[in-house]
Parts: sequence; C-alpha cells; structure tokens
Amino acid sequence: TIGGFSAFYNDLKNQGIPKNLQADFFALAKKLKATITAMPMKYIGRSISNNYYSIFQFESGTAKRNTAEIDLEFLINTSGSFSIPFEYYEAFKILGSFISGQDSILFKWAEFSVNASRQNLSLEKVVNEVLKSPITERDVAESKQIYKTILKKEVTFRKAYHNFNIKKVAAYTEKDRERLLADAGIIRNRLKIHAAIENAKTILQLQKEFGSFEKWLESHHPKSKEEWVKLFKKTFHFTGGEIVNEFLMSIGFLAGAHSADCVIFKKVKKVKPLWLQNK
Repeated sequence: TIGGFSAFYNDLKNQGIPKNLQADFFALAKKLKATITAMPMKYIGRSISNNYYSIFQFESGTAKRNTAEIDLEFLINTSGSFSIPFEYYEAFKILGSFISGQDSILFKWAEFSVNASRQNLSLEKVVNEVLKSPITERDVAESKQIYKTILKKEVTFRKAYHNFNIKKVAAYTEKDRERLLADAGIIRNRLKIHAAIENAKTILQLQKEFGSFEKWLESHHPKSKEEWVKLFKKTFHFTGGEIVNEFLMSIGFLAGAHSADCVIFKKVKKVKPLWLQNK
C-alpha cells in the first residue's frame, strides 16, 4: 500500500476497502485472526496447575450486514474482536508511559538536552524536532484533496447537521445516525458521526457548568499544546493533536497561526490574544 500501514489504516477507516481488493483482504484478515488466536504470544505464562492463561479474550463475530462494503465495523461484526482484562489494560498504561508518556525515555532525554543547553533549547522544540517526519508529495496531495472535499461539502454538512445547532445535534437519535450514514453529501464515518453527537452533548454540559464553552476554555488557560491535547482527549471524542492545535490557534489560545514576519501577525498582536497576554 502506498504510504505504509498508517495510510492503509486511514483508508480502511474512512473509505473502506476497494471492491477489487475485498476478496483478498478478507482472506488475509481471516489468516491474521487465526494467527493471533493461536500464536505463542497469546500466553502470559503458566499457572500453578501448569495451565496457560491467555492475556486476551476473543469474541467471534455473529451479526452480518447486508452490504458489499468492507470497513472496520464489517470486520468486527464478521471476524470478531479481541479484548484484554481491565487489570492488564491498567498495567499496560503504566508500562506504556515509559515509551510514550511524560516519563518516557524520549522526554527524559529531552529534559537532559534542555538542561545541558543551559535553557537555550525548549523541551517542546527538542521533542518536536525528534518526532517530526518529512512531508512527502503524497502528504501534500492528500491534504489538498481533503481540503477541497471539505469545502465542497460545507453546505451539505450544515444542512445535514441542522446548521451545527448544538442542542439539535445533541438530541440526535439512532434514526438521525442512520440518516447521516446514508447522506452522500457528508463524510460518512460512523466514528466521526458518533463523536459529533457526543461532543455536542458535552458542550451543553460544559455550558451548564461554566456558563459557556469559552469560559470552560478560559478556566484551563494557560496550558501547553500537550496539556491541551490531553485535556481535549479526556473531555471529547475523536480529538487528536492536529485538530486541537488548529482550533486553539484559531481562537488565540495557542501561538503559531502566523510567523513573526507575516503581515497578519502585526494585526493579531493588536487584539492581544490570550497566548500573547500570557508572555
């Protein structure tokens, strides 16, 4: 697949598998399931009785949709799903923090680098420099295509979601979800549709508790980009680093929307956004 596993996963998640590849892909999925359920790594060790304990449970799929489209939901419904006990999940979270959390080797190395530079470097700059990947022509082409697609669908998006009326979206029923999934005028991603509805409910709750969504944001200011992303992931559905960063830059909570040599930057400084007030 061009672009590697990440590109393939995004295609599967957003568009499904092309019809000409469905038979081969479904056969591959079955082989993967069989391998995972039988391979030695499924065992965590032997008990006193010398029996194996599996670290996961497998639930076979039962329901089948009357559709030719192969997407994540179809694979789960037909091939089954794996799950692990909650106690293992908690253990993996702790172990995982050494790999990807604030206590990870990467962050500890970055902190050392900052101290060694006598504070000439920032922690964020060091980490971003290490983690950044080169932008390929394919990335640029995909970004342009996504941007054009969203622009074309803006009118139909507004119509489908009642002009983004939060109260109406929060009150959507299962019938509305099916309506959205059948609407060719929007991006028909079940997870994103679910997130839009649940996030609308969350916004209403925040408005009730804080008076407005803006006041909720202000109650957490100032935070670093990493802290904001962590908060949004905890509070909302389907929110990653890119969307959180772009949103907060657009409303003045984070810097970076314009470089210092940009003509717009001077105009931005005049309105004194929150990120500038915090300096």
